[in-house]
This record gives sequence, structure tokens and C-alpha cells, in this order.
Amino acid sequence: MTDEDLFCNHCGGEAWEYELHDGKCVSCIVNDCHHSNFDEVDSERSYKNNFLIINYVCMDCEVCWTITHKLDNGIKSMYHHENCNDDDIYQE
Repeated sequence: MTDEDLFCNHCGGEAWEYELHDGKCVSCIVNDCHHSNFDEVDSERSYKNNFLIINYVCMDCEVCWTITHKLDNGIKSMYHHENCNDDDIYQE
């Protein structure tokens, strides 16, 4: 460990100083967020195959997910975030 190594105040995990925001690592920020402040960033429609894919991003923690609609069924993807490991994000 070097002088630049710090620890998350929430989970105790190691993190670089630039990765911490108010003492929390990105994984803790994402996991503590309710993802209620989200926006649709784009969508893809295919009328031939009867599907609609909508891509969302949480405006608070920047986690992303997609929802795929085919006919009447909706399938939500796992959460993903460019700055933390997908396996570290709590999935609902």
C-alpha cells in the first residue's frame, strides 16, 4: 500500500483518492442509490421482430440498465457502471 491508497469510509475497501466521493467508493455510491432519478438515453425499435430496447441511466450515480420489451413481456438487464465491477452492484 502506498500513500495514495485510501479506504472507503462505508465498506472499508481500498480505493485511489480520485475514486472516492465524499469518502465513498463508486460501488457503495451505486449500491446506496435508489435509481429513482433516471432518464431514458436512447431506444432501439424493431417492428419486424416486435421488440423495443430502452436504455436508461441514473442521473445520481450513473449506473445504466436496459429494458427489453418483446410483445407484452419486459426483460430488465443487470445494472452496469463504467467505473465499478458489475458483480459489486446489488441487483434487484
